Amino acid sequence: MRFLGPVAFAAALVCLAVVQVFPVQDHVTTSFVGYWIVAKELAAGTPVVALYDDAFLATRLDAEGFSIRETFLGPPTLALTLYPLAHKSYVEARHAWLWGFSLPCIVVSLLALRPHAGRWGWPLAALLLVSPGVVANLLVGQVYGVILALHVAVATAMLAGRPLLAALGTATMIAMRGWYGLPLVLGWAWRREWWAAGASVVGATLFALVALPWTGVGAWVTFVSRQLGDAATEPWAGTPAFQTLRSFVLHLTTPSPLWGPDPVVNAPWLAPCLLGALALALVLAVGRRLRDVGPLHAVALLSVLEIVLSPYAQEYHYTLAILPVMVAAGSARGWGAWAALGVGTLLLLVPWDVQDPSRMAGWASLLAYPRLYGIVLVGAVLASGGERVQLNPTPPPPPVRLAVAQGITPPQASTANPRSTFTAAKAPSLVQVRVRGSSSKLTTPAASSPAQPRA
Repeated sequence: MRFLGPVAFAAALVCLAVVQVFPVQDHVTTSFVGYWIVAKELAAGTPVVALYDDAFLATRLDAEGFSIRETFLGPPTLALTLYPLAHKSYVEARHAWLWGFSLPCIVVSLLALRPHAGRWGWPLAALLLVSPGVVANLLVGQVYGVILALHVAVATAMLAGRPLLAALGTATMIAMRGWYGLPLVLGWAWRREWWAAGASVVGATLFALVALPWTGVGAWVTFVSRQLGDAATEPWAGTPAFQTLRSFVLHLTTPSPLWGPDPVVNAPWLAPCLLGALALALVLAVGRRLRDVGPLHAVALLSVLEIVLSPYAQEYHYTLAILPVMVAAGSARGWGAWAALGVGTLLLLVPWDVQDPSRMAGWASLLAYPRLYGIVLVGAVLASGGERVQLNPTPPPPPVRLAVAQGITPPQASTANPRSTFTAAKAPSLVQVRVRGSSSKLTTPAASSPAQPRA
């Protein structure tokens, strides 16, 4: 019956590819058309700072025959993501991205995580492969399949004791999306993984410096002001399309003519206080467990923070939920944890209409954030589970010291026979202890009879 799991996963993969991806591989969609036009303009010599101008970007899209409107929100280095595909037509570039990068990254990530999910590895992998977040990511050609693979690669490198490789993956994430990867740097520092934390900062800085001939300094100034300034006052920040803690708090406290005309509490001044308190509580809950768990568990916990505290996390961002769900399935203990994980996973798997008008006003707006509740429940399971590990364990004592502590006389050097062996008195059972740094052996009785060494 062991073959049923791989067969189910293969069936889910075929279904995803044939039913969902193949019919739309030539479509012009949001997100990917923005990545493609930005890369194309960069290859043509257009300054990156001009790409942050929505009006200019609209004229370039019109010139290519696209009626879709896009906003460039990522860091300037994001423009380099599709730079190798800039010389291809839109359809050719989309085919290469979907079949050569995005889908393979998701499949490989699930296969790598499957052994860590315990007995539920194959069924969960099959379900998550066709989850709404993954499907949305592929339909619009987003980058979060690649970001997921980088998270898995970072965790794998840390498990293998390769912090510099982990730092390379973290720095790549920061270069691509800005926000994703930053919590990992703080997490490594909190865990005293100084090589991983420091090298991640150095790597991200080097990425930015190397890209300066293409991006320029002005693009970075515009990016920082737009992300930290304009984004904080966007009127649509409270729409339930963004399943984040920020959107949740704004939707409940700040009126918006389109997205929340009747909030639960009409108190805009309360939003920053409530958001800060809830975010601090989440960070403390994660930090409390971060030093007690292994690298994979730590990356899973930090990825929950990345999603929940993200400024904008639409449906396709929840592709990253694959990592915490798979790890939580392998670490859940007790019926309470399994119940929370089951409910949380179900909330992530159901294709909710989060912008249903019936859930936009009053207390009903509490029902507009099912994916946010789902990822928080999965994070709670992660925070309560996982085997405790000691990050800097004390090395065990040498065998000679251990032998002395147990009352066993260590071997003495002999000029006549340097390889002398000390044999204890006859006993029903014997245990041999090899001395580190030599070939000598201590042969001691397993019972409590005293040792009587003789030359």
